[in-house]
Amino acid sequence: MTIIAELAKILLWACIEDYAGLWELLWEVNSKFPEYSESERKHLSLEVAKLLLERGGIKLYRCQESYGNLSELDLESARAVLNGESNWEAPDFEGISIRAGATKKGEALYQASTFDSFC
Repeated sequence: MTIIAELAKILLWACIEDYAGLWELLWEVNSKFPEYSESERKHLSLEVAKLLLERGGIKLYRCQESYGNLSELDLESARAVLNGESNWEAPDFEGISIRAGATKKGEALYQASTFDSFC
Protein backbone atom coordinates (compact mmCIF):
# COMPACT_ATOMS: atom_id res chain seq x y z
CA MET A 1 0.00 0.00 0.00
CA THR A 2 1.33 3.43 -0.92
CA ILE A 3 1.76 6.13 1.72
CA ILE A 4 -1.13 8.09 0.17
CA ALA A 5 -3.41 5.03 0.26
CA GLU A 6 -2.40 4.29 3.86
CA LEU A 7 -3.09 7.87 4.91
CA ALA A 8 -6.41 7.89 3.08
CA LYS A 9 -7.46 4.84 5.05
CA ILE A 10 -6.37 6.39 8.37
CA LEU A 11 -8.03 9.75 7.73
CA LEU A 12 -11.19 8.22 6.36
CA TRP A 13 -11.56 6.07 9.46
CA ALA A 14 -11.29 9.17 11.64
CA CYS A 15 -14.09 10.74 9.56
CA ILE A 16 -16.26 7.64 9.89
CA GLU A 17 -15.87 7.52 13.67
CA ASP A 18 -16.96 11.12 14.14
CA TYR A 19 -16.89 14.52 12.50
CA ALA A 20 -13.14 14.94 12.81
CA GLY A 21 -11.59 18.38 13.08
CA LEU A 22 -8.87 19.07 10.53
CA TRP A 23 -6.43 19.42 13.42
CA GLU A 24 -7.42 15.92 14.56
CA LEU A 25 -6.66 14.55 11.11
CA LEU A 26 -3.23 16.11 11.34
CA TRP A 27 -2.76 14.55 14.80
CA GLU A 28 -3.55 11.14 13.30
CA VAL A 29 -0.85 11.63 10.69
CA ASN A 30 1.59 12.95 13.30
CA SER A 31 1.11 9.89 15.50
CA LYS A 32 1.35 7.34 12.67
CA PHE A 33 4.28 8.89 10.81
CA PRO A 34 6.67 10.52 13.29
CA GLU A 35 9.59 9.84 10.95
CA TYR A 36 8.36 12.56 8.58
CA SER A 37 9.01 16.23 9.27
CA GLU A 38 6.18 18.44 10.48
CA SER A 39 6.09 20.13 7.09
CA GLU A 40 5.87 16.78 5.27
CA ARG A 41 3.06 15.58 7.55
CA LYS A 42 1.08 18.78 6.98
CA HIS A 43 1.56 18.51 3.23
CA LEU A 44 0.51 14.84 3.19
CA SER A 45 -2.55 15.56 5.36
CA LEU A 46 -3.63 18.34 3.04
CA GLU A 47 -3.10 16.29 -0.12
CA VAL A 48 -4.99 13.28 1.20
CA ALA A 49 -7.86 15.43 2.52
CA LYS A 50 -8.09 17.09 -0.91
CA LEU A 51 -8.12 13.68 -2.60
CA LEU A 52 -10.88 12.38 -0.32
CA LEU A 53 -12.90 15.55 -0.84
CA GLU A 54 -12.52 15.56 -4.63
CA ARG A 55 -13.39 11.87 -4.92
CA GLY A 56 -16.49 12.24 -2.76
CA GLY A 57 -15.21 10.31 0.27
CA ILE A 58 -15.66 13.18 2.73
CA LYS A 59 -17.54 16.44 3.11
CA LEU A 60 -16.40 19.43 5.14
CA TYR A 61 -18.44 21.35 7.69
CA ARG A 62 -18.09 24.60 9.58
CA CYS A 63 -18.68 23.94 13.28
CA GLN A 64 -19.41 26.30 16.15
CA GLU A 65 -17.34 24.88 19.00
CA SER A 66 -17.58 23.39 21.41
CA TYR A 67 -18.98 20.86 18.98
CA GLY A 68 -22.13 22.76 18.18
CA ASN A 69 -24.07 23.17 14.98
CA LEU A 70 -22.51 21.88 11.79
CA SER A 71 -23.13 23.52 8.43
CA GLU A 72 -22.00 21.76 5.27
CA LEU A 73 -19.63 23.62 2.98
CA ASP A 74 -20.12 23.52 -0.77
CA LEU A 75 -17.25 22.01 -2.75
CA GLU A 76 -15.69 25.35 -3.72
CA SER A 77 -15.73 26.62 -0.12
CA ALA A 78 -14.40 23.28 1.14
CA ARG A 79 -11.47 23.46 -1.27
CA ALA A 80 -10.66 26.96 -0.04
CA VAL A 81 -10.78 26.16 3.69
CA LEU A 82 -8.46 23.18 3.26
CA ASN A 83 -5.76 25.60 2.17
CA GLY A 84 -6.23 27.87 5.19
CA GLU A 85 -3.38 27.20 7.60
CA SER A 86 -5.39 28.27 10.65
CA ASN A 87 -8.12 25.73 9.83
CA TRP A 88 -5.67 22.94 10.68
CA GLU A 89 -5.12 24.28 14.22
CA ALA A 90 -7.23 23.33 17.24
CA PRO A 91 -9.90 26.01 17.69
CA ASP A 92 -10.64 28.08 20.75
CA PHE A 93 -13.27 26.61 23.07
CA GLU A 94 -16.06 28.66 21.50
CA GLY A 95 -14.41 29.28 18.14
CA ILE A 96 -15.26 28.13 14.65
CA SER A 97 -13.64 24.99 13.31
CA ILE A 98 -13.65 22.92 10.15
CA ARG A 99 -14.66 19.29 10.54
CA ALA A 100 -14.73 16.42 8.06
CA GLY A 101 -17.30 13.66 7.88
CA ALA A 102 -17.33 10.55 5.74
CA THR A 103 -19.94 10.18 3.02
CA LYS A 104 -21.70 6.93 2.11
CA LYS A 105 -19.16 6.62 -0.71
CA GLY A 106 -16.32 7.08 1.77
CA GLU A 107 -17.76 4.47 4.13
CA ALA A 108 -18.13 2.02 1.22
CA LEU A 109 -14.53 2.68 0.18
CA TYR A 110 -13.32 1.98 3.70
CA GLN A 111 -15.28 -1.28 3.84
CA ALA A 112 -14.02 -2.35 0.40
CA SER A 113 -10.38 -1.55 1.28
CA THR A 114 -9.55 -0.59 -2.29
CA PHE A 115 -7.38 2.38 -1.40
CA ASP A 116 -4.55 1.62 -3.80
CA SER A 117 -6.87 1.86 -6.81
CA PHE A 118 -8.68 4.86 -5.28
CA CYS A 119 -5.46 6.78 -4.80
